[in-house]
Amino acid sequence: MSAGTAQIPDFDDLLGGMMAALKPHQRPILIAMLERVAAGRYRQWAADPSYGEHRDALLACSEREVQIAERIETLYD
Repeated sequence: MSAGTAQIPDFDDLLGGMMAALKPHQRPILIAMLERVAAGRYRQWAADPSYGEHRDALLACSEREVQIAERIETLYD
């Protein structure tokens, strides 16, 4: 299956059960962690020469994900 024909998983299906299993005060920190995982993935793509023309945009996306994680982390213990 090529990237153009891949089925995009439903986020609610993937994480819904996990979020439901957490206490409400734990959920934001999970989101912050996922934001940091996403930031890391953007950095991996940016380091891949085949994505070279998109490097700056990918690094900008990574930085925004980190900023979101930091905002969440400042709001919750």
